[in-house]
Amino acid sequence: MDLNRLSKEEVDLLIDRLKNPMNRLSYGKINVKLSAMFNSINITESVIDDGDVEYFLHVYRGKYDMTRFSFHLRFKDNHEHLVRVDINPTGKHVNPDGSVITDSHMHIYNPESNKKDSFAIPLNPKEFPNIETIIEAYMSFEQYINLE
Repeated sequence: MDLNRLSKEEVDLLIDRLKNPMNRLSYGKINVKLSAMFNSINITESVIDDGDVEYFLHVYRGKYDMTRFSFHLRFKDNHEHLVRVDINPTGKHVNPDGSVITDSHMHIYNPESNKKDSFAIPLNPKEFPNIETIIEAYMSFEQYINLE
């Protein structure tokens, strides 16, 4: 599988593959950091799927707006995002086709774009039912990317 030229089917397969942290001890500390009410969060962990594809999992929250945060799963080899979720972003996201997303949204690797994460889509409330807190949103992200 060429991670620089994925098909839509391969993207779906990669999202669905079971993923595990490469270091369970440091990964286990994520929930402790997410529970901090007033601190910024900038965590990167290594993750591997059951097909031996390696990723970086990144969790970010700034120090000023605790309601704004993002989760990223990107390939270790080329740093392209497979999935990125932006909660309460500032401003709006304008897609290459001109459509505008103003609320929380998701970027999924798009094989038809030069910049693979340039398209944003609104979050599906069935997949992300509670995005009010970083912990609840992160739990939904873990489920979405099949991370155990």
